[in-house]
Amino acid sequence: MATIQFTGLHFEMGFLMGDPTASAGTGLTISAKRLFNLYALGRSHDLPVPQRDAALLWAAILPLACATILGWAVFYLAYDAASLWPAAAFCASFQITLIIPWIARRSQLVAEVFASVMIVALFTLLMWMFGATSDLNYAILSFVLILIMEIGTRRPAAMLVFIPPLIALFWALPFWFPDPQPFTNATPWLLETIQFANLSSLILVTLMMIVVILRRAENAEIALASEYDRSETLLANLVPGQIAERLKENPGEVIADENAEVTILFADIVDFTPKAARMAPEELVNYLNRIFSAFDALTARHGLEKIKTIGDAYMVAAGMPTARADHAQAAAEMALDMLDITRRLSADMGETVEVRIGLHTGSAVGGVIGTTKVFYDVWGDTVNTAARMESHGEAGHIQLTTEARTALGSSYTFAPRGSVEIKGKGTVETFWLTGRDIKSQDLL
Repeated sequence: MATIQFTGLHFEMGFLMGDPTASAGTGLTISAKRLFNLYALGRSHDLPVPQRDAALLWAAILPLACATILGWAVFYLAYDAASLWPAAAFCASFQITLIIPWIARRSQLVAEVFASVMIVALFTLLMWMFGATSDLNYAILSFVLILIMEIGTRRPAAMLVFIPPLIALFWALPFWFPDPQPFTNATPWLLETIQFANLSSLILVTLMMIVVILRRAENAEIALASEYDRSETLLANLVPGQIAERLKENPGEVIADENAEVTILFADIVDFTPKAARMAPEELVNYLNRIFSAFDALTARHGLEKIKTIGDAYMVAAGMPTARADHAQAAAEMALDMLDITRRLSADMGETVEVRIGLHTGSAVGGVIGTTKVFYDVWGDTVNTAARMESHGEAGHIQLTTEARTALGSSYTFAPRGSVEIKGKGTVETFWLTGRDIKSQDLL
């Protein structure tokens, strides 16, 4: 049972909101402000669509039902009820429309058709009674505008069924019923009041429709901007910024750029396979996410390009896609910080987290291939050699080639590893990166 609140008044009308599972005293509370949004602007997108449609329909029917009750009272109190019995009887029977939200729980389309039939019948009857001078046919036009607002965007095909007959009826009623029926005894004051009310309601509905159109256009622009920002963020996570711009400017362009001097870093979590075997799936994903998120922060801090993760391996490029003179130094700083962060993670997580890291400097090709699930990737012998430096390394150490050591210069300290047999390359002379040379860096 949902509670509908109007500034201190409470009505238990859960069936109106289409909530069969709600219990008394719980569920949806609709304030007067939200009801206005539903009725006038249709902005309450926090409601599920079926409930919002039912509430909109109910909010449109309720004032008309109240007006017919007032009309019934006027017919009996101010006029001869016997002579106005058709209008009085229909005004009384019109209250059956208050069950429309209950119908909407089962079929929104049936509820809309039933509402349309009752409203058209009401104003046709009144037009028959009070004639063309009452301008009651303008109420049909107001109803057309309300239909356009309520179902025009959701079911445009239905507009072809509803709107043409209603427009035809709007034009036909004054010709069908030009004069009031003799038994109505309608006074000029009553006819003028009815005419004023109908024209005022048409102006009000027209203004409301303008507000709705402007509001929906504003909401559409906000939603479009939000989706654009979301797609831009997603694209930025897949490819570097300058590559994304090239893809947007030339969607069919084949992107393949060679950089003569880059440094590639590979890192791999030690003993990950046995750890993964004893972890639950969610625990495993959280474990990797915590480590790689820390690495992502380091990548951003040092201005490097994260290329991809492969299982428990993490690949970074320095000097791609934008060339930089200090690519080797940036990669070395990243590697040293990765050792520091894994030590802190070990203390925080209560278990040892170690990585093997490999570095190599040389040329590489970067680009984007394919048409689905595209991302920026790097290829070449430099990539393969850096991967071998990692896989042939040791836990908690940074292994690098002679090329990477030469590129780093004297700003860091090294220890010789000796010759390592690398598949596809033969014997390679390698070194351990042991830290920063404080004296040399102070001179810089």
